Amino acid sequence: GVQPFSIIPPRAAATAAAIIKARPDLSIINKRHSILMSVIIQRCWDQDAEKRPSALELVCDLEVCCRVKTSMQHNTRFLVPSRRAQASALLHQRIVGPCHTAPPFVLKVWKRAQWQAWKSLGAMPMDQAQTAIEYILEEVDLSASISNASTSQRGSPATKGVAQPVVRSQGVAQQGVAQHV
Repeated sequence: GVQPFSIIPPRAAATAAAIIKARPDLSIINKRHSILMSVIIQRCWDQDAEKRPSALELVCDLEVCCRVKTSMQHNTRFLVPSRRAQASALLHQRIVGPCHTAPPFVLKVWKRAQWQAWKSLGAMPMDQAQTAIEYILEEVDLSASISNASTSQRGSPATKGVAQPVVRSQGVAQQGVAQHV
C-alpha cells in the first residue's frame, strides 16, 4: 500500500492532519481491502475524533477478525458451509454493523450466501454479534480438541471399539443470540 501523506514531510503531514483536519484519499482502500479492513481504516481516519476507535478497540477489532478468519481457514472440517457463512456474517455485523450493501452477483454463490447470512442479522447489536462469534469459536475449538483427542486414542487397545462421548458446549444465555446462532 501507500503510506498516507507520503509526498510531504512527516511534520507537515502531522500539522495538516491535526490543524486543518486533512485526511488521505481513502477511496483506493475499498478496491484493495475487504469491507472489514476498509471500515476499520476509515474509522481510524474519521474527522470526528469521538468516532475514531481507541487503541484497545482497534486491537479488539483486528483480533476478532484474525480469530474468525484463522478458525474458518484451519478448521474447515468442523464448520459446515452454512456455519462458515454465519461466522462471516457475525464478523461483518460486529465490525461494520447491519448490512446495507447490494447483493453480490447471483453466480458468486459463496459471497451471496455470506451476504444473505449477514442481511438476515438485521439490526443485531454489535456486542450481541461478538457474543455469538465467541460461541461459534468455542464450539469449533471444542470440536477440534475432541477430534484430536479421539484421533490420538484410536490406536490404544483400551479405547478400540468404545464409543467416544459427545460433548456439547453450553448455549449462550444472552437473549436474542440463540435465534441468530
